[in-house]
Amino acid sequence: MWREVRWLQIRWWNLATSEGLHGVVRGAWRWTSRMALRGIGMQRLSFQIRSARWHGRPDLLVVFADVDGLSSIDEVFGRPAAAQIVRTIGRQLRLELGSEALIFRYGGDEYVCFLSTVTVSQLTESLMASRSKLLADGGRAFTAGIAEVRPEDSAYSVVKRAELHMFGAKSLPGVTVSRRAASDPDEGSSPG
Repeated sequence: MWREVRWLQIRWWNLATSEGLHGVVRGAWRWTSRMALRGIGMQRLSFQIRSARWHGRPDLLVVFADVDGLSSIDEVFGRPAAAQIVRTIGRQLRLELGSEALIFRYGGDEYVCFLSTVTVSQLTESLMASRSKLLADGGRAFTAGIAEVRPEDSAYSVVKRAELHMFGAKSLPGVTVSRRAASDPDEGSSPG
């Protein structure tokens, strides 16, 4: 929490010194609208997880997708070009994962997707196809992490685990989608 507050202080100071009060207001609006969307998405995800458990659907999957190389696009071509890339990736995820998937923006260049009607291998194939389509069209792609929802998971814990899997995929050359089975222990914990 303190890191986010400190980041806001630095960001608002930079906006105030470079763009004046108008920059501070515009920056605050972007941040609060993004956090509001994340909150709504996480509430819907919590509801979907509870509903799926209630109805006995055990195969619940969460994807954390991060747009690759967006900061360089933002620096070179500007925020509108970067925003267009993020929207394009969101549309492609929606096309590939279908209308039953819950997809929402989690951060500036991150998406969270929740599915309960596919297997991990089907989801991995869909994400790879989505990534290939984006690259074939000459655009940017994304790196994704997949986490299976465990009985003890909250929406936040499963999203965090999917995010860690995504970071694991980014750290390995040539890997763009990473997952671990729900029965695998997390790093740093003892099995059993």
